[in-house]
Amino acid sequence: MKKRIYLSTLLLILFTLLIGLAAWFSYQKGRMDSTGHIPDPDTEYLITQYADATGVQGTFYTITNNDTLIIIDGGWAGNADAVRKVIAEHNNTVDAWIISHPHQDHAGAFNVIYSNPGDITIKAIYDNGFDYDFIEAAGEPYDDITVMETFHALTKDAGNVTHLKRGDNIALAGDLTLSVFNAWDDSVISNIGDEKDYQNNASLLFKISGTTNSMLFCSDIKYDMNDYLLSTYRDDISCDYIQTGHHGNWSFSDEFYEAAGAACAFIDAPSSITENPDFPASSLKAFLQKKGTVYDFSTNVTLCPLKALTQAACIPPSPPPITNTLLDSLAIVNSPSRPKNGFAKQVIGLPWNMFGTQPCKQAIHGVISSNFPSLALFGVSGSAKL
Repeated sequence: MKKRIYLSTLLLILFTLLIGLAAWFSYQKGRMDSTGHIPDPDTEYLITQYADATGVQGTFYTITNNDTLIIIDGGWAGNADAVRKVIAEHNNTVDAWIISHPHQDHAGAFNVIYSNPGDITIKAIYDNGFDYDFIEAAGEPYDDITVMETFHALTKDAGNVTHLKRGDNIALAGDLTLSVFNAWDDSVISNIGDEKDYQNNASLLFKISGTTNSMLFCSDIKYDMNDYLLSTYRDDISCDYIQTGHHGNWSFSDEFYEAAGAACAFIDAPSSITENPDFPASSLKAFLQKKGTVYDFSTNVTLCPLKALTQAACIPPSPPPITNTLLDSLAIVNSPSRPKNGFAKQVIGLPWNMFGTQPCKQAIHGVISSNFPSLALFGVSGSAKL
C-alpha cells in the first residue's frame, strides 16, 4: 500500500514537472518574434481588444506591459466585472483611462467602476472634451443621455481628468505617445449633418505610437466627419493597425482606410454584425480583408506584431492557442469572450501558485488544454494575459 502511494506521488510530481517544463518552453517560444528575439516586457507593450461581456458591440482595449495599464473605453455597464478583473491583474492600478466619448457602449463600465472603485486607483482620465450643456440642450438621438450625465457628474470636479483637444500630443508611458486628430470643437459642429449626431462625431480620433509602430483608434466617428478629417490629417493617420470607426458601420470611407494603410484592422462587434449583409460592417470587412487581416469579436485569440507590416504577420497562430508574440514597442491581441471557469488546477489538483507569473499560468493552461482536453476547462472570459 505504501509503495502504491509512493508511486502515485512520484508520478504526480513527474507529471507536474513535465507540465511545467512544457509550459516554460511553450511560453518562451511564444514570446519570440520572427527573428527569434525575446523582447523585454519592461519596455514593450501589448494592445488588447476585448469582446464585450454583453455579447453585443462595445469597445474595450488595454495597453499593457509589466508596469503599465492603459484602458481605452471599457464597454457597457454589464462589462464592468470583466474590466475589474483586468485591472486586478495589474495591481488594481490604471495609469491612464481614455474615454473616447460618453456613450453607454464605451463609458458604461467606467461609470460603474468609478462610482464604486473599491481598491482601484485611476491615475489619469482623458476624455473628448464634450460640451455637456450643449448636448443637454441639443439632445441625444442615438444613445441614453443619462450615461453622459453620469460621467459628467462623476468627473466634473475630479483633479485627474484631462479634456483632450484636437492637436494634442501627450506622453502616456515610456515611449508611447497619444496624438489627437478629433475631439469636441467647432469643427465638429460645423460638419455635423442632419442627424445631429454630435457625440459620435465628436468622439476621439487618436493614434497611439511606439518607437516604430502605431495604431489608429477611430472610436465612433461617422461619415459626417470623413471629408474634413481626411483632407486635414491625410498625412497623419498612417498607421500599422487600425480600429475601424463606429464598429464598422456608417463611418469612414474606403479612401480613409486606404490612406491609413493599416496591415490589420479591428472591428469592435460580433460576427452577427460583421457577417450580416444588412450592416455596412460586412462590406467594410470584405474590403479590408483584401488589404490585410481583419479581426472582430469572433476571431480566435490572435497576436499581431506591430513591427511586422506584412499580412502574414497577422495570421492567427495555429494551436496551442496560448501564444505571446511581443515585438519592439507594441503588439496587438484580439481576445474574444470565453466562458468563465475554474482553471485546470481545480481538476487535477496542481499547486497553482507555484507556477508564478500569470503568463506562465496561461501557458500551462494552454499546454493542458491542447494535450489533455478532458482535464482542462476553458480560460477566463476576455483574458488578455498571454
